[in-house]
Amino acid sequence: MMTPDSLSAFAAELPANAVWTALTGGRTNRVWRVQAADGDFVCKLYRGRDDNPLFANDPHAEFACLTALAGQSIAPEPGRILERAAGTVLLYRYLEGPVWRRNVEPVAELLRRVHAISPPVGLRNSPVGADAVLAQADGILASVSDSAARLLLEFRPAVEAPPPALCFLHGDVVPANLLQTPEGLRLIDWQCPALGDPADDLACFLSPAMQVVYGRGPLDAEQAEAFLLAYDDPRVAERYRAMRPAYNYRMAAYCLWRVQQGNPDYRTAFEAELAVLG
Repeated sequence: MMTPDSLSAFAAELPANAVWTALTGGRTNRVWRVQAADGDFVCKLYRGRDDNPLFANDPHAEFACLTALAGQSIAPEPGRILERAAGTVLLYRYLEGPVWRRNVEPVAELLRRVHAISPPVGLRNSPVGADAVLAQADGILASVSDSAARLLLEFRPAVEAPPPALCFLHGDVVPANLLQTPEGLRLIDWQCPALGDPADDLACFLSPAMQVVYGRGPLDAEQAEAFLLAYDDPRVAERYRAMRPAYNYRMAAYCLWRVQQGNPDYRTAFEAELAVLG
């Protein structure tokens, strides 16, 4: 196909005489594979506004992360970032391989590597500590008119957890962002990284809702424990276990917000989070 009409403002700086293929799976931005003479790329067109209360959508943060992670066999290799009045485009190298489906241990090992890397300067700070996570959830829930919000409030947990050592977070560790390439597992979609609690990334991957939304059932207790064991940091695993009710509560609130935004598939995801809270 020709350069998509939605990218006409960027056409002069995009690969010429390329084969463009729209990619599915992204829930926020528009994404294409671009097969050109000088390489195989992903072209991501960011939406104009960011109103998501839990998952940020920052192209500059993504480009900074890809640049910082270049050559470390963790993320795609960076290309360029382009800005116009029409929006922002990010180009990076295309990774061949299916989306992650099973074997939790490589995911844990990859996250442990990410969390050991010094983050790029200027990343946002994610809410840290049980009180901050619960307050964020309350803020999300306050914007939801769904009657299920009142039900969820009945399950608001009381949580105490030891203080964390802050680290570099991916921020959106869901199955669709994990690719099994011939060279090993890779993380894509770095648009919502942060400096924060490593347990946040663990909680996102282990979230029943996120596993449901991306086409799996919730991980069972054996898989969750295998994941925590493979992460190989008992202090972080202990903190995750202590914080888990707060994470489940926040994710349940987020699911209700997504339903209100016109995403009915998040209703089942909400029910999966509520099941573990109850």
